[in-house]
Amino acid sequence: MPAEEPLPTDTPLPPPVETPPPAEATPTTTSLGSTYIVEAGDSLDSIAARFGYTAQEILDANPGLDPANLRTGQVIILP
Repeated sequence: MPAEEPLPTDTPLPPPVETPPPAEATPTTTSLGSTYIVEAGDSLDSIAARFGYTAQEILDANPGLDPANLRTGQVIILP
């Protein structure tokens, strides 16, 4: 069996992969309507203000939603 040749040490490396910046928070449209994934630091009032709703409109669209217990990653429906 022949010996393998060593790899050249001056082989250029591929260019680094650039990571795109995080996207702005935007609602996602699904068959349920528009949804939003709660992010760290969000409150019901801040979400409502960001997307032009009132907190009550979001509560009406999400029966059982407890605004005092929003969790990062929680999906809520936007009216």
